[in-house]
Amino acid sequence: MAKKRVLTVEVLHEILKKNNKELYEAVVKREEAIKSQCDDKIKEVEYKLGVESGEALLLLNLIYYLEGKIELRQIV
Repeated sequence: MAKKRVLTVEVLHEILKKNNKELYEAVVKREEAIKSQCDDKIKEVEYKLGVESGEALLLLNLIYYLEGKIELRQIV
């Protein structure tokens, strides 16, 4: 029987580290902004993520989905 695969934020981080360092660094900056609890800084980082790359926006939405912040229908 095939092993069921689970996509987590941690798995996404590992994929990014190996495949797209720029996106990985952007995600890390977003997480640092969230830890600082400064809403303006979070919005600025997320804005830059979304504007600079469609890939980044999709990735950000996937992370939001995995964190339970948005529903699948909001992505597709």
